Amino acid sequence: SGYSTNIDSIDINTEGDKTVTVTFGGKTADVTVHVKDVVGIELVSKLPESVLYGHSINVSGDTIVKITYTNGAIVEKTVSELGEGVSIVCGSTAATGNAAVTVSYTENGKTVTCEGSVAIVAISSIQVNGMPTLVNKGETLNLAGVTDASKGVIYSFFHNFNTLKVT
Repeated sequence: SGYSTNIDSIDINTEGDKTVTVTFGGKTADVTVHVKDVVGIELVSKLPESVLYGHSINVSGDTIVKITYTNGAIVEKTVSELGEGVSIVCGSTAATGNAAVTVSYTENGKTVTCEGSVAIVAISSIQVNGMPTLVNKGETLNLAGVTDASKGVIYSFFHNFNTLKVT
């Protein structure tokens, strides 16, 4: 090999400029390497605006986050791409109100966190469409139209003082 370096003595666990020295054939060269550190994270993908109480808040692996580093680099990745370094905690949907969604990312021992919020809403009324209103005695009541999502149950819920209808 005939060359030597100081690479084993360089602390890559702290952010900043590090000098790597390489010696070969009586000549020496220094190379500056910047060790970057993660400083921020933010959600790029939108969270659901609202979720019915008792249902899960779905933050999938396709959710995109933006990670910022000390050297100014900005990287957008999906939660799946971040792998084991990412943690997502969704607040309770057991009551109406708002639930926090916290996304944390750890890289090289440093954790950054961002939060979002999802409205937890309740059904305020339902309307059934497509159900026959007159049936002959002894006939079977046909509910096929009620189970058809395009004709069936419409539910609305109160969120931000607006009524939203979902079919």
